[in-house]
Amino acid sequence: MLIKCWGSRGSLPVSGNGFVVYGGDTTCIEIRTQEDDIIIIDAGSGIRRLGLQLFREKRKELHLLLTHSHWDHILGFPFFKPVFFSDAHLHVHGCPFTLHSVRDMLSFPMTQPFFPLNYEDIPATVDYHTISEQPFSIGSLEITPIPLSHPNQGMGYKFVEGGVSSVFLTDNELTLKHPGGMDLKDYVDFCANCDLVIHDAEYTREDYQSRKGWGHSVYEDALNMALNANVKAFGLFHHNQERTDAALDKLVQNCHRIIEDKGAALDCFAVAQDMEMTLVKGEPLQCIASNAGTDGAPLGEGHESAAHHPDVLQRMQIDKEEEIQKALSAAHDEIKQLKRTVTKLREALEKESMEKDSMVQRAVAEANMEIDQLKETVVALRNSMEKSQAQHEECVQETKRSARDESQHLKKTIAVLRERLEENHGE
Repeated sequence: MLIKCWGSRGSLPVSGNGFVVYGGDTTCIEIRTQEDDIIIIDAGSGIRRLGLQLFREKRKELHLLLTHSHWDHILGFPFFKPVFFSDAHLHVHGCPFTLHSVRDMLSFPMTQPFFPLNYEDIPATVDYHTISEQPFSIGSLEITPIPLSHPNQGMGYKFVEGGVSSVFLTDNELTLKHPGGMDLKDYVDFCANCDLVIHDAEYTREDYQSRKGWGHSVYEDALNMALNANVKAFGLFHHNQERTDAALDKLVQNCHRIIEDKGAALDCFAVAQDMEMTLVKGEPLQCIASNAGTDGAPLGEGHESAAHHPDVLQRMQIDKEEEIQKALSAAHDEIKQLKRTVTKLREALEKESMEKDSMVQRAVAEANMEIDQLKETVVALRNSMEKSQAQHEECVQETKRSARDESQHLKKTIAVLRERLEENHGE
């Protein structure tokens, strides 16, 4: 069972230098099963980045489990990229709690004037499944719900697959039973002997004095619940929006002192954004804090996560700098390749231009030859016409001379005839 955290904050997203190790996105957990089914728990702001990852992987068949309808657990849904593609299929599982249906829970934030698109405009296929307290399955993953002790109610979940088990209980006030919630003992029994329990740990004792009844637990109470349930690994979750990395480290260190004083064997850590947790039967929890650049070694029982040690934090910075240098080097290589491509294209264009120029020059030469031939033909025709005209004029002149000679001969003949007539008449 692979579990990845895409957001571990409560209330609202935060950012800044004090929120680098544990992140600032609100609740979103991803589970990948042995059959490669994808189950998403809650749609806090962390679901936006998860959606981008699923889009890159071209994953279309998805399951979304909702714990409750408070803003920090659904505010990321309008920005979940897969639902904006018609070939995606999303199964939404949850309880209506204070709304009429699971659909209403997700559609309300996407109404005017709160959002520019309407929920009805989502092109993906979305199926809705109402969860009761009865166990159900998604592929090879067995899921058992349990009501949370939280204002407006909510639902926590246990996941079992391949001989390992994990529990996710966010927004759960262990020391105050809200309407619809359970007793502390019920949560202890629900978590008993699990390989991993992730539980709401938002408050310190001091915080809780002014926030009792808000639906969240003191981190020490959550730790004691995990100890009493004899779980193997325990992750503090739903970090207060004002709790910096350094402050969270102090909470974890205090948890380790409590575990050591009790002589218990419990792997305790604060769940970080982008942390990957792998559960395999018979093996300790494999935990990788991706944003911290850890090497993926298992967390030692009862000891601080490697991601929380100062030397590892220093290595984080070195790793990030190395990653930046690698990225810059890769960018330079890509620029060089692009330059080479541009040069080849320019040469090809120049060659093509030269070939076109050569073709044009040949066409011009051929046209000039045709023009010259036409000129010669015209000259020949003109010469022929001039010669013909000269011959015609000579013929006309000859005809005129012949006619003139004949006329003179006729005149002489007439004169002779006239003289003879006169002579005859005289006689």
